[in-house]
Amino acid sequence: MTPKEECEELMNIVLPAIIQFLEKNGGFFPVGAVMNSARETVLTAFYDGIEKPESQEVIDNLVMIHRNSADSEEIVASCIAYDTRITTDDYSGDAISFSLEHEDGYSVEVAFPYELKKKLFKNTVNLKPPIASENSKKIFI
Repeated sequence: MTPKEECEELMNIVLPAIIQFLEKNGGFFPVGAVMNSARETVLTAFYDGIEKPESQEVIDNLVMIHRNSADSEEIVASCIAYDTRITTDDYSGDAISFSLEHEDGYSVEVAFPYELKKKLFKNTVNLKPPIASENSKKIFI
């Protein structure tokens, strides 16, 4: 697989779980996944005992965990997903954002704009087409 395909594999593993969190809870905390050197995928998360941590703190800790794994050559690809708001010419609102990086230099940010329709027993998530852009490297530096 190419570096892009390996990163997309991580994203495609994490995205369904995020949709479930949104449908059940109306939101989600940042989560991640890595592909180790054996090309196996592993989900990653950060919890320090605080019930509702700040999202940026969780993102920063996931970056640190993934960077340490990259520095020790344990992983070949990284994915960190978080809830954000974006504004484009066509859309302004919530998005699921993925920071994807590969040891071979591939680095991209992919955002899936979404609408959350709240219902009594289960929310529904309507994903819009993804928006991709180059991303500065934070993991494989």
